[in-house]
Amino acid sequence: MLMVIFTGCGDDKTTTLFDPNPAVKPDPTITSVTPDSGLSGITELTISGTNFSAVKEENTVYFNTGVGEVIAATPTSLTVRAGVVTAAGENALVKVRVKGALAFSNTVVVKLKQAVEYPLAFQSFEKPSAIEFDKNGNMYFSQLTADVTNNIFKVTPAGVKTVFTPNVGGGFRFTSLKVGPDGALYGVRNSLRAIFRMTEGAAIASWTAVTPSTVKLVDIDFDNAGNLWACGDNQSIFKVSPTKVVTPYAFAANATALRVVGSDLFVAVKKDSAAILYKFAIDGSGNIDGANPTQIVNLGSAFGYNVYINQFTVDVNGNFYLATNSITPILKVTPAGTVSVHYPGVFLPLEAMFVTWDNSSNMYYSRNNGTVAGKVQDQTIAKVLMGVQGAPYLGRK
Repeated sequence: MLMVIFTGCGDDKTTTLFDPNPAVKPDPTITSVTPDSGLSGITELTISGTNFSAVKEENTVYFNTGVGEVIAATPTSLTVRAGVVTAAGENALVKVRVKGALAFSNTVVVKLKQAVEYPLAFQSFEKPSAIEFDKNGNMYFSQLTADVTNNIFKVTPAGVKTVFTPNVGGGFRFTSLKVGPDGALYGVRNSLRAIFRMTEGAAIASWTAVTPSTVKLVDIDFDNAGNLWACGDNQSIFKVSPTKVVTPYAFAANATALRVVGSDLFVAVKKDSAAILYKFAIDGSGNIDGANPTQIVNLGSAFGYNVYINQFTVDVNGNFYLATNSITPILKVTPAGTVSVHYPGVFLPLEAMFVTWDNSSNMYYSRNNGTVAGKVQDQTIAKVLMGVQGAPYLGRK
């Protein structure tokens, strides 16, 4: 016998998942955005209005199709880092969505410039490396073409590009270029021990060479007295006087980069799987104590191992900007040694090789080639709008 039992709900008051009267928040409104211009992905903006959520995660701020980072929130104000917008134009449409509200806010237009520009066009077989500026704002860069021919090119502030030195074969690539107090361009290439001097239209010539023959030089810079400092994977750091007198300072390390700022010499080294940044004080006689450097930061313990410093530059506030092999290629180090990713999400995840500052508020770096999101990216030079002056390069007099 089959028995079917029916039961009724009776007075059961159990709450269901369906809410016939959901709480709806009022739609947000924007009354102003300040400032009304800035850098894509960088500038912090204040959005004033009504009906925002005090819980910052419940607010979504759109910049065209990009989303900004909400840093702080009250019902009438949002602090947000601008979203990354495409390079198609400067205008960005800003609107706010609040969780629980049915509609977006009204739209306000702000102007967002790209923080990174690419001022020069390169083909896949053209590989720029070291970069430098002179006191008049002319840019110089080394370019290896088809892995054989090297040129130094000059680009005027107006954008006129010319060949600065005649072609040289042999696959040479300069890893450091610096303008000296005499107005000539100095450089080192291919980890050779020679230091080269270049003037416009003349063949590249060796200025001097550091002994012994095992010396490898990768970076140079000038101090206030006109001395040239040089480093590499050696037993010493070298100072070369204007009269070519070479003074070695014992410091056994694989030094990858150096920079003179005021009366201090900063040197980056590669040690095991870590990169370390040191400071040496240059005394009144123009000497350093190679045995007693001050450590600024150990990048391995402070940020990550197997991240190396290819070159670095410094701003007027004493912050360091490291060109690295990391997927976050430019790292910022404060004078106290705090490390952060510079302009997160703005740079392509490709190695930054060589870096410098112009005479204004722009940093330049040569970026390695590679494939990003299935698209081949050629080696190039990037211009980064920094909003702060670089520390003076002492050879640019």
